[in-house]
Amino acid sequence: MKGLIFRFPAVKRKSLSKSDVLYYFRRYGLVGFLVASLLAGLVTGAIIAKNADVNLMKSLDFIFVTDFQAKLNQSIFITFAAAMTSYFIFFITEFLLGLSAWGAVGVPIVIFFKGMGIGLSSGYLYNAKGLQGVGFYLLVMLLGVVASSVALVAQGKGAVSFANSIWYKLYNKKSSAVASEPVITKYLVDSSYVLIGIAIAALVDALLTTFFSGLFNF
Repeated sequence: MKGLIFRFPAVKRKSLSKSDVLYYFRRYGLVGFLVASLLAGLVTGAIIAKNADVNLMKSLDFIFVTDFQAKLNQSIFITFAAAMTSYFIFFITEFLLGLSAWGAVGVPIVIFFKGMGIGLSSGYLYNAKGLQGVGFYLLVMLLGVVASSVALVAQGKGAVSFANSIWYKLYNKKSSAVASEPVITKYLVDSSYVLIGIAIAALVDALLTTFFSGLFNF
């Protein structure tokens, strides 16, 4: 009795062409660069926290404990306003940089400092508070940090793109006659959506802080 032989058609793997690479780079390169800036800042902040001297750790401990105690005794609306203010500072800085020709330089720096703040706070909680600090960060802070970071990267993408269009119009003399005018309306609309996202992140931060901060004792 002859055995049955099954043959499956060979799957052809399509290699990426130069045009494909350029397409993905143009579409995702900016977002990737901004995320890399955020991660670089995060690593930098974590290293600073790990190698912090006694005076810096005491300062961070005083700031954290004071803020923690205040949040335990304040309303959710005050907590929301505080979170919204801290996020809004980064948002408005990116927004204004997007209105200049040099926004492509400034926006990654802003995102880097955002990441450094995240790394510094998370590194401090781990080094100074141990497992309780890690639990506090994961349960109370992480979701708001992620949501606000995504929103700020999105705003950074729009700001850099708009700033580049301004630079292209002002300084590219060869094509200035045919270059389209930067569309301020689209930039404002996109920024307003990001602002809504930041407000949601601040609300999440306020809710988690209000409901779960009482589980910890610092």
